[in-house]
Order: sequence, then structure tokens, then C-alpha cells
Amino acid sequence: MHSFFSLCRIGFHQAKKQLWRQRGLAITAILLGGLVIFLLNFVFSVQFLSHFAVQNLENRADFDFPLQRNYDALVLSRLKNELVKDKKFSLEIKLVEEEKLGNLILPKRLRVRFLHLEEAYDIFQTIKSSAYSDLFSTWSPEGERDFLQLSSRLIRFKNLVQSIATGLVTVFVIGGILLMFTTFRMMLFHRRKEIFIARIVGAEPRFILTPFIFEGIFIGFFSAVFGIVLYIFLLREIAVLPNGDIFLHLWYQYFGWEIFFALLVGVFGALIPARNFLFKKLHE
Repeated sequence: MHSFFSLCRIGFHQAKKQLWRQRGLAITAILLGGLVIFLLNFVFSVQFLSHFAVQNLENRADFDFPLQRNYDALVLSRLKNELVKDKKFSLEIKLVEEEKLGNLILPKRLRVRFLHLEEAYDIFQTIKSSAYSDLFSTWSPEGERDFLQLSSRLIRFKNLVQSIATGLVTVFVIGGILLMFTTFRMMLFHRRKEIFIARIVGAEPRFILTPFIFEGIFIGFFSAVFGIVLYIFLLREIAVLPNGDIFLHLWYQYFGWEIFFALLVGVFGALIPARNFLFKKLHE
């Protein structure tokens, strides 16, 4: 255990020295890594905003179904049980009393609020089933069609944004991994003579690899912090956005994982090329 901590301490100090010697390459890697984290946060924010907008529309998405004047309360109760209590759908139901608007009399109606627009079509089909045909009077088929079309468009928009966001995240993650691999290959190229001499004099592989692991940790950590701080700073300057909601969403959902991911990429981005160089290139 003592030798492990001693190795880590030596590796830590060696990593600081090597990063300072190659500070130009290290700073470039940190800036580019921070840009990757910045772009990831931008994608996550756009994804959140699209979901936020659709959710706001869903919260106001309701449809009134006019009831027969002499409807059967037991049938209505059975319908409520099927829609709500059996947890078949996510919705809210409210019985709206008869209203008079000037010369127009609005009959008593069942107001359904759709919490998930994906379920709108199935809810309409359930309400229109033969079991409840005597419960409702006729309503506008054009209104139903327009409501379902709008729901379908919102769902397609949300799915499109989700697909684009997934694709961009994949591209940025792969780009970040390739960036880290390329950075440490360049560092190894500049330090190949030192590594060769260290192996000749009998230095153990772990003694050579440990500084690279700490270098990867440093670069990964500072890349993540730089990207997150830069994004928060720019987010504060855009007053038209719900900055507080976006920040809390990123804080609780992504910032911690971004730092963990950056550390992981830094460690393996350094370790894999270094091991490959140490055990294959030198033997060649």
C-alpha cells in the first residue's frame, strides 16, 4: 500500500512537470476538450427547451366531450375507471357543468386533459367505443381531427429533436475520445527517447505509465470544468431563455456525468496509447 501511494505521489509530480514542459499541447487539448463539453451542454439545453415547450403545450392540451342530457352516471363512472383508475392512460378528467354564453348554451361535458399526447388517439378511440356510445352527444369531427394532427406534429417534432440530439452527442463523444488519443500520441512522440532510456535502465512499466494516467486526469478534469464554466457564463448572458431551469437541469442531470466522463476519457486516452507504445512500439 505504501509503495502504491509513493508511486502515485511520484506520478502526480511527474505529470505536473511534463504538462508544463508540453503546456502548449496540453492547453490546446484542454481548450478543445472544453469545446466538446460546451457543445454537449448546448445540445442538452436545446433538447431540454424542446421538451419544455412540448410539455407546456401538453399541460394545456385538453378536449371537451359533450355529454347527453340524460346520461348514465354509472357508465360515466365506468369510463373514468377505465381511463384513470386502471392507469391505462396518463390524463386528468373534469366534469364541466352546463354554461350559458349569451344565447349559446354549452351542455355539460367531460373535459379530458392529455398529459402525454402520444396517448391522444387511443383515448379518443376508447371514448368513441360502442360501450360509451350512449354517454356522449356528437362533437365536431373537424375539431378532433385538428387536435390529433397537432398532437402528431408535436410528437414528431419532439422525436426529431431527440434523434438529432442523440446523433450530435454521439459525434461529440467520439470526437472527444479521438482528441484525447491524438493528444497523448503526440506527447509520446515527443517523449519517446525518455521512455526508451527509462526502459533500458530498468524502470518498471507502471512507473512510466503512472504520470501519463495523471496527465489524462488533469486534462480531462480541466477540460470539463472549462467547458461547463464557459457555458454557464454564456447562458447567463442570454436573457430570453429560462436560464435558471436550464442550469438546474444541467446541474442535476449532466454536469457530474460530464466530469466523470472527461476523467474516464482522459485516463484511458492516456493509458491505451502509452501501453501500446511501451509494449509494442519499443519492442519493434
